[in-house]
Order: sequence, then C-alpha cells, then structure tokens
Amino acid sequence: MNKIKRKFDYLAYNQFDKSAKIELKKYLERHGFKLVDDSEKKAKVDAVYFSPQGKEMRFENEVRISSTFERIISQFPTVHIPSRKYVSNFDTYFVWKEGFQEFLAIDKKVFLKHRDKQVDITCKASTINPEITEKFIDIPKGECRYFKKNAKGKFRSYSLK
Repeated sequence: MNKIKRKFDYLAYNQFDKSAKIELKKYLERHGFKLVDDSEKKAKVDAVYFSPQGKEMRFENEVRISSTFERIISQFPTVHIPSRKYVSNFDTYFVWKEGFQEFLAIDKKVFLKHRDKQVDITCKASTINPEITEKFIDIPKGECRYFKKNAKGKFRSYSLK
C-alpha cells in the first residue's frame, strides 16, 4: 500500500465541503434543528445542533461526484467512508451527491456496527493528490437512508433494499 498521506485540497474543500455545510444547515433548520456550533476545530465534526426535542446532535458531511454517487445507488452494494472518520463523534453522517439534490444518511449505530470492516481502495481523489491506496469503512448500502429532492424541493426518503 502506498503510504502517502493525502494533502488537504483547498480547491476541493471550497468547491464541495463548504457547500455541503451550507446545505446541511439549510436541511436541518428546515426540520427544526438549532445550530449550536459549526466550528470543526471545536466540535471535531461538521456541525453541532440541538434537535427539535432539545437533544444535542453532531453531523459529518462529505460530497461525492455525481457519477460515483449514481453508481453507489444503482450498482455498488456498499458505501465507502474514509477510515480517518473511524474516531469521529457524530450522530449522522451525510454523503451528498454533487449538486445537493440527493444524499445518504448513515446513523451512528450503523457506522459503529461496520467501522471495523475496512477495505483498501486505490483512487485519485483530487488534482493535488497522487493516486493512493486508502482504507475505507465498508457500510452496506441497504442500512443507509436515501433522500432525494422531489419536484416541490423537499427531500423524500427512498429504500435502497
């Protein structure tokens, strides 16, 4: 396995991750959540919210390019989550499709159940990173919740089983 550590890609961060945080915030606030702290450095997650019931909840985000997300939905049996997220303290992990019209939600319970099942994947994640082999946590797609925006602009849940 290539031991190159992936460099932080500011271009990809600005193109995808910042936008994902904005979309997550909009989605959660539409569902009655109140922002507590969106500082990654303090929270070690993408956002911390109070649920409508007053429970503190933590969220992680990532974005997949459209073609990869579509293959996850139509072909792949699993969703790969970077192994560096192994120690993340979140309640729900969001995997957005580029464009933010669809997402997968992975509950902490599902993540914890599968986080020790890891696979090596060789990929070229961005223009500044060479092709590297990384470990990914292998989550069965059928244990994720899939959401897609309908014609009215509201996210609707669909089964992946």
